[in-house]
Amino acid sequence: MWRFTGRSGHHFIFQFNKSHSMDVRENLLKRAAFFVGLCLTLLLTVHFTESILNRPYVGVYTQIGGTTVVSVAPYSWGEAAGIRPGDRVLSIDREAPEESASVRKYGVIGQAKEIEVRRGSALLRLNVENSLSKKAVLFYLIIPYTFLLVCFSALCFLFARKERSRAVKLLTAFLFIVGPILLEMSANARHDAWSLRLTGFSLVFAFILLVHFLKAYFARFGFILASGPFIACLYMIGTMIVVGSALQAQREVSAYYPQELIFSVFVFGILCLQLIRLYIRIKETEYRHLIEILFAGFFLAAFPFVIFYALPNMLFGTSLIPVEWTTPVIIILPLTLCFLVLSDSFIDMTFYIGRFSYYSLLSFTMTVLVLLTGLTVMHESLVGNPKYVLGVGILTFCAGLLALYEKDFLDSRLKRLIDPKEKKRRDELNRFLQGAQAEYTMEHIEIMLRRAVMSQLPVGQADVVTVKKQGAGGQSKTYDRLKQTGGIPGIWKNEDGFTAVLHEHGDTKTLLKTRWVRPRTLLSLEDRMWLETLLSYARVVAENLYKSERLIQALGSLEADRRKMSASMNRFLFKVAETERRQLAGDLHDTNVQDQLAIAMAIDLERGRLHDLAACRLLAYTRERILDNVDELRRIIRSYYPAAALKAGPDHALAILFDRIRLNAGFYLETDLVSVPAGLPEEDALCIYRICQELLTNAMKHSGARHVWLKLRFVRRHCRLIYRDDGKGVNAAQISPSFSTTGLAGIISRVEGLAGHVTLAAARPHGLLVDAAWPLQIKQSWKGSGENDIDSGR
Repeated sequence: MWRFTGRSGHHFIFQFNKSHSMDVRENLLKRAAFFVGLCLTLLLTVHFTESILNRPYVGVYTQIGGTTVVSVAPYSWGEAAGIRPGDRVLSIDREAPEESASVRKYGVIGQAKEIEVRRGSALLRLNVENSLSKKAVLFYLIIPYTFLLVCFSALCFLFARKERSRAVKLLTAFLFIVGPILLEMSANARHDAWSLRLTGFSLVFAFILLVHFLKAYFARFGFILASGPFIACLYMIGTMIVVGSALQAQREVSAYYPQELIFSVFVFGILCLQLIRLYIRIKETEYRHLIEILFAGFFLAAFPFVIFYALPNMLFGTSLIPVEWTTPVIIILPLTLCFLVLSDSFIDMTFYIGRFSYYSLLSFTMTVLVLLTGLTVMHESLVGNPKYVLGVGILTFCAGLLALYEKDFLDSRLKRLIDPKEKKRRDELNRFLQGAQAEYTMEHIEIMLRRAVMSQLPVGQADVVTVKKQGAGGQSKTYDRLKQTGGIPGIWKNEDGFTAVLHEHGDTKTLLKTRWVRPRTLLSLEDRMWLETLLSYARVVAENLYKSERLIQALGSLEADRRKMSASMNRFLFKVAETERRQLAGDLHDTNVQDQLAIAMAIDLERGRLHDLAACRLLAYTRERILDNVDELRRIIRSYYPAAALKAGPDHALAILFDRIRLNAGFYLETDLVSVPAGLPEEDALCIYRICQELLTNAMKHSGARHVWLKLRFVRRHCRLIYRDDGKGVNAAQISPSFSTTGLAGIISRVEGLAGHVTLAAARPHGLLVDAAWPLQIKQSWKGSGENDIDSGR
């Protein structure tokens, strides 16, 4: 890098160092922000854990401004103390309930040390204690910590991958905010001051960041989910709501965040509508799977809360299950979002999403059977406890789903143990397909098919036979028996083995007949699936080979009389030939030429390291030989298909051809050509080039001429090319009417394929005269070069 001299070189180095320093600074800022976020999350986690362990969750709800207990939260101190709906609260910490702001405004008993309750004529004075039951520890500590660890693991994985896209940065911010939210809610229920404000902040900005992340994510694929001004408006409104809530004089009640909840529901509703609109627009593309994955994650995360808690509360005033039961499935949401940006590191989830309905049906059936069995065995204890029955049903259903998906995972991991022959079958199929690509006769395909069947299936003999219908000779009984069974082509089992139809044409069938290995063994499910796949491949190969053989036979019958050959068939054959020439030229250039040039470059490197003069001279000689071979290969490639010259235009290609002929030929070449008209189809331009190439090559190799004339004219949408030399000449009757694409026979076939004609005659006083003319396929109007007295002379 320091070899550059002058100011420009030093300026380049300075720019490189400046860009490098900017990248280093950006990485340092990114790491600093990441570790600051982790430290804040850790501090908040410690604080919330301390609040949950030291502050009691009273969980008693009264009438707003009243004293009658309306409900008691599950897993709370009130439930453990035996407080029931209908009880009357007389005092809270020896003060009237009306003096408590939380009871007066929201009907919730917040933090308290002593509560006096009247139940009928009984007076209960209860000391509030923070004793967590096992279920309370599960829902208020274990599940929130699990959710936090999932988000933390996703953050560390994103950070370790050094993702720099805008969508990943927004997802990181979302995970930082949403990670401790379940712990915040648990501390919020205990009226912790920090959680009272952070819960509102998390509710608002988590949904805004979710919309912003999805906008940036879909923008990578060119889809607009939301506009920039709309996102800015959401941030502005969300900031106003959070600031307004924080400035409230009294924020004592955890369960009421009306502004935050309404705003969050509004944002989530807008997001769902935009995703539905985007899905309708791209449902015919592969990108629809991204939105399907999103909807599946949202559905699984929100389904229990909406169906079993929110809707029953709205419709009947009570829930089917406690809200705490809906928190475990929220873990699916961050996993879904991380999957979107890390899908290249995981397996394709569309397969598992597609199986969800099938596995749900199986799991539901299993759940019904478990509940029916439980009701039959423990009828008396379960009839009076419907919530317990519902909870067991939900857990059984979820466990069944997880077990079925886990079975898929184990099947993929333990596939070699479950089906040890699977790899051998797959290798045999690949071997059959690779071998079939290079075979052109049905006999070799039959040999490969017999070998594959006998190596993988319990058969001791496999033969490919041909049967004919009665009246055409052959085994009519076998043909009729197959016809009666139906399902052609198909597979039929009998006492000795099985028979499969490979090909059917007219009254003839080609069959694969096998015999079982004694004692007879039936085909397993895996064997049958492998056999059906092999037969599908074999039928396609056999069909193509039989059609090719029939086509070659038909063309062979036409070879004796060229007049039977249609012009369209001639054109098709020459198109195939030109395609093969193009592919062969490309393969030679991309493999042989490039490999030899790489060898020459390696020799140059080695010559610089050696000090032995004899070895250096030998390497130099070898290098020159290699470069000579490269030049020869390039000449052959240009003769096969001069791609660069033809791309520049027919005039340029002909000029290069004539220059090369003049350098190598022993005759004088005189040309009289006009410019090729604009808009000439590639087929006509290639025909002109090939005729000139074949005539001049023939003159160099066989004519012995000293003077060659070539004239080209375009008249009334026709092309006419006249060639004459003073060589030995040729007998037109000796030209074979074969399907050759080279030489004089190839010229005749090529021109006749374009609905033209070629005249071969003896030139005066000696030599060869070739007059070729054909109509052009040009569409736009153009002016030909005129008659200009195109005669048979010069």
